[in-house]
Amino acid sequence: MSRKANKTVLSVALISAILTLSSFAQQPAVNDEQGSKFCTYSKRMPIIPDGNIATKDELIDAKERIALYQDQLANYRECLYQVEKNLDTTADDYEERKVAIQKLSDESIEVEQKVADKFNQAIRIYKDR
Repeated sequence: MSRKANKTVLSVALISAILTLSSFAQQPAVNDEQGSKFCTYSKRMPIIPDGNIATKDELIDAKERIALYQDQLANYRECLYQVEKNLDTTADDYEERKVAIQKLSDESIEVEQKVADKFNQAIRIYKDR
């Protein structure tokens, strides 16, 4: 494994560990059969201010929190990808595990889209005031 790949794997593991310790609400963990990978993300979505009453600064702060959350979700999906890549393709439950991992990845994309939609709606309302 290249030095860059090692750094990426270590970064994902470190971020996952930090998120696990810092968040109360967690997405169920996914781990490979050796338990060497642990993928989670916070189910607590960033707070998006009401566009009817939000200030410009509040929307800017929300945008920054959303960007961090999107990074978290991207790291979660990368972790899932690494778990999937390391699955034992000869295992009886290989297809089930692969489908389960893909479902978790898809769900995180849906969450990310929901956050973006809510934020974009708040921006539109703010601009229409």
